[in-house]
Amino acid sequence: MRLRRAAAAAITASLVSLAAACSTGGGDSPPDPATGAASGATGPGSTAGAGTLDASNPAAIFAAAKAHAEAARSGAFTGTIDDQGEQAKVSFAGTRDGSSVDVMKAAKKAGRVHLISLGGTVYVQADKTFWNQQNVPFLVSLFGDQFVKVPAGVVPVLDQLTLKAFVEKSIGTYSASDLSGPVTEDTVDGVDCWVLTTASGKPADGALYVSKASTDVVRWVGTPRQPGRLEFSRWNQNPGVVAPPADQVFSIG
Repeated sequence: MRLRRAAAAAITASLVSLAAACSTGGGDSPPDPATGAASGATGPGSTAGAGTLDASNPAAIFAAAKAHAEAARSGAFTGTIDDQGEQAKVSFAGTRDGSSVDVMKAAKKAGRVHLISLGGTVYVQADKTFWNQQNVPFLVSLFGDQFVKVPAGVVPVLDQLTLKAFVEKSIGTYSASDLSGPVTEDTVDGVDCWVLTTASGKPADGALYVSKASTDVVRWVGTPRQPGRLEFSRWNQNPGVVAPPADQVFSIG
């Protein structure tokens, strides 16, 4: 059906827009298998070397935190990112390789979009504002509040919607020299953290909050030039991605 082909093309274009707003990296290394392990932020395998680190060596804390984030098989975060000059709310739960992903983005001007990728199938749900921003207003009346089901093969940007890509575009934007300012301490949701800061010593100018117990990243704070704040959790835990209920799904193809 011509209408369905047009809808599939519009959805693909919309996902390109979503990926560009959220991340532009990823997909350059062999995928890791989806994990059901539940080691947790302070569980076994996450604490090696943590007890030997202290506030006098921010470079060592940063190296351990970055290594854990880059090696994580799965994780989750919520927060805000910059989307063409507008702060957008985002949430993510999924695997490093993107085999299981649940990601949402919402902004006043850009609208709201919810994507689930699972088992080779992609489900997309968006509001009127989002479809209108993509210049495909007819999709509003076609899909309403339903998820649209499309084969993963027609979505060329899934390698940009992975934990690996998001880590690269948040934690990975910093180097040890960027965060060589004074190390302070804080507690985030009950987790005692080191706070790695830029030269100003002010977290608002850019910071990583790193668990003292596990050296997992708990919070990323962007710089004034790349604003945003993400709260990380559930490192190496089952991401819990599930398909939407069948009665909420409109299939294409």
